[in-house]
Amino acid sequence: MLLQILNSISDPIFVKDSQHIWVFLNDAFCDFIGYKRDALIGKTDYDFFPKEEADVFWEKDEQVFLTNESCENEEFFTDSFGLTHIISTKKTLLIDENGNKFLVGTIRDITINIDKYRHSEEALKNAYAQMETLVIERTKQLAEINQVLQAEIAKHQKTELGQRASQQRLSLLIEQIPLAIIEWTPNLEVQSWNPAAEKIFGYTENQIIGCNIEMLIPEHVKEHVEKIIGNLLTSRVGNYSVNENLTADGRIIICEWYNNPLVTRTGEVIGVASIAIDITERKQLEAERQIALLELEEALDKLQRTQIQLVQNEKMSSLGQMVAGIAHEINNPVNFIYGNLVYAKEYCQDLFKILKLYQHNYPQPIKQIQDCIQDIDFEFIEKDIPLILNSMKMGADRIQKIVVSLRNFSRLDEAEMKIVNIHEGIDSTLMILQSRLHQQNRRPEIAVIKNYSDLPLVECFAGQLNQVFMNILINAIDALEDSFFNNQIQDKEVLKITINTQQISQNSILISIRDNGCGIPEQIQQKIFDPFFTTKPVGRGTGLGLSIAYQIIIEKHQGKLRCISNPGEGTEFQIELPVGKAPVYLERARMPIPQEIIPQEIIPQEIIPQEIIPQEIIQQEIISQDMEN
Repeated sequence: MLLQILNSISDPIFVKDSQHIWVFLNDAFCDFIGYKRDALIGKTDYDFFPKEEADVFWEKDEQVFLTNESCENEEFFTDSFGLTHIISTKKTLLIDENGNKFLVGTIRDITINIDKYRHSEEALKNAYAQMETLVIERTKQLAEINQVLQAEIAKHQKTELGQRASQQRLSLLIEQIPLAIIEWTPNLEVQSWNPAAEKIFGYTENQIIGCNIEMLIPEHVKEHVEKIIGNLLTSRVGNYSVNENLTADGRIIICEWYNNPLVTRTGEVIGVASIAIDITERKQLEAERQIALLELEEALDKLQRTQIQLVQNEKMSSLGQMVAGIAHEINNPVNFIYGNLVYAKEYCQDLFKILKLYQHNYPQPIKQIQDCIQDIDFEFIEKDIPLILNSMKMGADRIQKIVVSLRNFSRLDEAEMKIVNIHEGIDSTLMILQSRLHQQNRRPEIAVIKNYSDLPLVECFAGQLNQVFMNILINAIDALEDSFFNNQIQDKEVLKITINTQQISQNSILISIRDNGCGIPEQIQQKIFDPFFTTKPVGRGTGLGLSIAYQIIIEKHQGKLRCISNPGEGTEFQIELPVGKAPVYLERARMPIPQEIIPQEIIPQEIIPQEIIPQEIIQQEIISQDMEN
């Protein structure tokens, strides 16, 4: 029965003599090392492990033999499959009645996954089956031995002595093994109690013998334990459980229990044999590791989000430098043209004045002059030159507005908070996106309705807010295009984006950007601010735009970003921002908010070459950098 108990333990157990030779191994040890017991008994560590591992085992074993003290240490171990395990081994010295020294070791594989414990019950059942088979084989062998018993009486006596010695070693093993081995009566009263049980639970053998199992069970787990015991006695099959226990000093500990009913051949249950292992420290360590793992995952997630933000900031910084450079390059020739238009107009007026004086004083010029006047159509030139100069001035004004918008948008690389006009940032972004708002690909023009209220100047990262406006407006344009081409808008002639601004308190403002597209389903609204979440096809979005916008508004500006949407009714993004320092209000006359764009057809193409206006080039670059959800 003792062999059956030891072989039912899932932890590997081994016994070595003073020559470091294995003299006893339980089934778990053989399974763990990957060899059969017959191949291991009588051998040493050097026969199965790499020399560097065997040296460590030998050194630790010798320490126990020399000091007579137990030790527990972590070691590396390679099994027969070449897999390396990290094991925790506790080694204890055992001395029999003849003074022979034996080393008893228990091993716990601290690399195994906790799922393996779930299969321990199945392994225990298999162990019972193997033991039953072994008993049958041994019975058969004894029958054969009995046939030749008369001729081998001396050998039989020697075997009997060996069995007695083995029983003595096993008895000592029970006394010195660091596992609680307990035998119960059918009524679950303690009948046998080894020193390890005394150490774990705090009761001496005299104190606990005859006491009921309830002494070891806290009140809140009694129902659970009673159910386990009931199943054990009913099924008459061993079981495994992990539950809380109560010690003599009132502490709550966690133990692993391996329970086996003691059943006679007639089927009568005469008791229960149990092995208990205190795993309180292991459970605490597992909990600490789980907490550390969660903290590590959180740190990794934060690192990834920071990395994404840094990459995006670098992109937008480069874009800001490019936009600022283009604005500067455009501004120089435009200033040259704009500054000379006034003089050109005055010079033309002076020339026409002189020509009129000539016509008045010399009404009959020579034939050559009359022919030239007719050839060049002087009357048309006289009327058309002022119109051309006015068109050039209108074109120069338009280019100046574009340059101002590019300069405002190029604040992307500013690293410090500044006091700015929010409306300028919105208008600059709209100017960049003009080509996408115009009619194209059978889609009508997208109208932008701006309802601006008087707002104070806001202390913010202007470039980062421009990035937020860009991301939200691009999403709105994409949503309107998808709704139009999927026939999800009732009035296809009206595609619009409405921008409202208002001051909602003394220290905060609200910016609303709303489209009349198809809206966003509720289940998607819950995920739109998650990194890498996108509903767009591959190549059209990375799923970072709204995530970055959320970080900029929430983390950088301590504001709020909300999405309000109902399917079929469009989508609204609300940006709530703190004003920052004491609010300063702009006079309307000093707030340059262009309400309309000069129609392109008014500006003669030969006067303002298309390549001078890099709006589409800039927009394509920005969209390629900012294609998000």
